[in-house]
Amino acid sequence: MLITETGVAESDRKEQQVRDLFQGAAKAGVIGLVWYDQRKDWPGSTQMMDWRIDTSVGARAAFRVESARYGFGHPFGSG
Repeated sequence: MLITETGVAESDRKEQQVRDLFQGAAKAGVIGLVWYDQRKDWPGSTQMMDWRIDTSVGARAAFRVESARYGFGHPFGSG
C-alpha cells in the first residue's frame, strides 16, 4: 500500500506525531508516503493549517530519522 497524501498539522506534539506516523505505516506494511507539505486555510475558517515538515527543527529531524529507519523516501541533500 502507498499512502498518497498524509501529514501532521502544526502542534506542540508534531515531532512525536511524525515519529508515530512512520512507525505505524511501517508496522502496517506501507511501502511509501507522499507528504502533504502545505500551509493552507480552509473556506470559512480563520485558522491556517500547516502540514509542512520544516516548521520546526524537531519535526524535520524526526522526519529524517524515521523515514531512513523504515526505508521510506530518499536521502536529503543539504539546504
